[in-house]
Amino acid sequence: MNTRLHSTWLRPSRLCWLFLLIAFSSKAQTPALWGMTSRGGTDGLGTIFKTNPDGTSQSVQKSFKYLVSGSRPQGSLTEGQNGKLYGMASEGGLNETGVLFEYDLATSAYIKKLDFIGANGEYPGASLTKASNNKLYGMTAYGGANNAGVLFEYDPATSTYTKKLDFENPNISALGGAPLGSLTLAGNGKLYGMTNYGGSNGYGVLFEYDPATSTYTNKFNFNNTTGSYPYGSLNLASNGKMYGMTNQGGANNYGVLFEYDLATSTYSKKLDFNNTTNGANPKGNLTQAGNGKLYGMTNAGGASGTGVLFEYDPATSTYTKKLDFINNTTGYYPNGSLAIAANGKLYGTTTSGGANNGVLFEYDPATSTFTKKFDFNGTNGSNPSSILALATNGKLYGLTQDGGSLSDGVLFEYDPATSTFTKKLDFNLTDGESPLGSLAQASNGKLYGTTNGGGATGDGTLFEFDPSTATYTKKLDFIGENGLSPEGSLVLAGNGKMYGMTNDGGTNSAGVLFEYDPTTSTFTKKLDFNYTTTGGNPSGSLMLATNGKLYGLATYGGVNDKGVIFEYDPATNIYTKRIDFNSGSGGYQPEGDLIQATNGKLFGMTRFGGTNDKGVIFEYDIATNTVTKRVDFTGANGETPTGSLIQAPNGKLYGMTERGGANTIGVLFEYDPATNVYTKKLDFNGTTNGGTPNGSLELSSNSKLYGFTTSGGINDFGVLFEYDPATSIYTKKQDFAGANGAYPYKGSLLFSYCTVPAKPVVSITNNNTGSPLLNSSSTTGNQWYLNGNVIIGATSNTFPVTQVGVYKVRVKEDVCLSTFSDDQPMIVTAIEPTFVQQVGFYPNPAVDELTLDLSAFEKNQTVIVSTVDLLGRPINQLAGEGGTQVRMDVRSLAPGQYIIQFHQGTRNISKSFIKSIQ
Repeated sequence: MNTRLHSTWLRPSRLCWLFLLIAFSSKAQTPALWGMTSRGGTDGLGTIFKTNPDGTSQSVQKSFKYLVSGSRPQGSLTEGQNGKLYGMASEGGLNETGVLFEYDLATSAYIKKLDFIGANGEYPGASLTKASNNKLYGMTAYGGANNAGVLFEYDPATSTYTKKLDFENPNISALGGAPLGSLTLAGNGKLYGMTNYGGSNGYGVLFEYDPATSTYTNKFNFNNTTGSYPYGSLNLASNGKMYGMTNQGGANNYGVLFEYDLATSTYSKKLDFNNTTNGANPKGNLTQAGNGKLYGMTNAGGASGTGVLFEYDPATSTYTKKLDFINNTTGYYPNGSLAIAANGKLYGTTTSGGANNGVLFEYDPATSTFTKKFDFNGTNGSNPSSILALATNGKLYGLTQDGGSLSDGVLFEYDPATSTFTKKLDFNLTDGESPLGSLAQASNGKLYGTTNGGGATGDGTLFEFDPSTATYTKKLDFIGENGLSPEGSLVLAGNGKMYGMTNDGGTNSAGVLFEYDPTTSTFTKKLDFNYTTTGGNPSGSLMLATNGKLYGLATYGGVNDKGVIFEYDPATNIYTKRIDFNSGSGGYQPEGDLIQATNGKLFGMTRFGGTNDKGVIFEYDIATNTVTKRVDFTGANGETPTGSLIQAPNGKLYGMTERGGANTIGVLFEYDPATNVYTKKLDFNGTTNGGTPNGSLELSSNSKLYGFTTSGGINDFGVLFEYDPATSIYTKKQDFAGANGAYPYKGSLLFSYCTVPAKPVVSITNNNTGSPLLNSSSTTGNQWYLNGNVIIGATSNTFPVTQVGVYKVRVKEDVCLSTFSDDQPMIVTAIEPTFVQQVGFYPNPAVDELTLDLSAFEKNQTVIVSTVDLLGRPINQLAGEGGTQVRMDVRSLAPGQYIIQFHQGTRNISKSFIKSIQ
């Protein structure tokens, strides 16, 4: 008799192969130094990077991109093994020659995965195809070694792109060139496709590509009479043969419909398009409906010369025109193909008609009924020319080449069950460029910052970056009224909200002071700078003093137009100008931030002024509202500081100047507030240790200081360095090289302390090959316990359940250790042996018959065995008895992949098999 696995907190009395998840809040985050560069990265527009707390192991976490999503998507979307959608945009990206992207249905997150850059292909115009190895294969029309396109492989599991083949450029070429369609997977595991030109006659080829051996074979050369310049893709019909169309050629030069027999490698022209009667110039593919017939569209011809929808019966070689696209109701000029939904109906789009931007329609093969379902209107997209893709959630997803908020196309969702259209993404979004400040961590553990440029109007953005998931989210575009071109950083106040400033914009074009609430994603402008009264053009950041108020510097404005010190109270929303700088010996034009030292005084620097007009260090006393100049920069000891000061554990202040020193490219210095002693500690010299630092230093957990320079280093892109106040030792840690960022400007590094999670995320699953598993969301540092504090395993994210008892887990990452999940213990009362691996069948692939092994099921009890296709539609069913073997005839199945479902009692198991033709 079988024992069972029970879990009192999961409630179900039986746990077989269900994947059950209990989500406890957990975000163990490793301590790190985080920073930004103003240039460099993938698109040369700046980066977010992190290092270990000691400045080692730099990794770019985000490259700011202008055309982050690409533009003008073509082809259709393909669902990967991970349930995410993959597609390509024909333009945009790093070189404006297209991108490959991922779209997550669960989170609506878009991620650009690859830039097409010439050598790896350019201007992809079709779709990706998932092969039996779960990798995606696609083609580009241009680029590659011969600028005739490439055939490539993309592995979603590893995000790895591999070019497999360069097509050839000469018109007469064995490989062919400029493939405009997609690849088609046959039952033999090989891929089939066509090129638009090339071959022995120059009119294109039909070819075979074997992913297992990376072998390309030219199978047929088009010769104009047999068709020319194929535009779409092949369709594998249920009879095991492939069907396709050419855009031109044939008896009337309007294209042909043809059949290709994989078993005999035989090509047969089945139909000549003749324009008026049966359509002309097809640009899409054929689709097989549930009745076994093929359906397709032509881009031209028919009664109005604007295309037709037709049916072709492979069994009888009969063509029937079903519809003329003739008006705004039907739309005009269908450019793509039809897609079959779970309801058995066909869905497609036209590029024109409807509201003048195309329509989405439904066609029912059973009743020959056409229904317009949706009008594209520009805002929601226009010029749809892709094949709709059916996802496992039953919804259709598609792309438009144009329209949307930025006129570069959209990604949309259509639900056939509810007839609901939803725009999911506008292509050509900008996420900002050239960040100049630092990152700030909010109470939710996420990092927030601003960019000086980019965004919807090119004037900067406010963004969020989640270190635990490496997810970047643009939260706000600066557009003028709410400020322009922020140069500083955000600061977290005691009320949990963040405050910042912009250098320009606002009512008076002098910048604004604003509040941002990370909890509600709400932006509120609190003050317009107006120069004389409030100051103007702040270049730095606000700082939170011990009295709960914010203090900042404006670079210009005030009575003397030389800058001001001001106070802002978040509790009362009251702004107070405290000090006006002047052009005399006191210093003027402050560009950095203020810092509060342990003596309660605020310290800052001005870029100019002082005895030598090279800047000063000053002290501001909140209690008496007085400013005292403490140090004059002389040139030899540094000049024109643009950053801020920081206090080390020894109580001394450290900072940098942009100019001056022995090499005139800046110094690192120490200032002791207790003794008023200034000491130059280091001269920057360019190649060896960097030059012209524009930012500030940051204190890490090892009590050392870390900073960067804007120039110098091996590549003259700047360096990241460490300075130990205890030993006065300088160590260069990283050279910026372009790919990892360049020219870090202003701002500083952020030391991100890890947040100790209250409870880890745990679950019980089954891996289908062994006993049930306990799981944690953290992949490292887990400590598993049984029956109290008995350690049973460590540093793994899974632990196999081998005995009954009470299980707990703690997550440890670096210095952070979670608490036990005491209020949600996992109580396992019994264990049921795994049997999924014992349920099998052979042979696989199968040609005629499958033998099904039911020995793992309960004897003398019925097991229902069903065969369904990849859309979940039932094909056949039989009943067997547990403990026996039964045979299933699969000769009537078309070549391809199918699912076998086993059902007995509460046990439901699904496995896939391939029906082959040989």
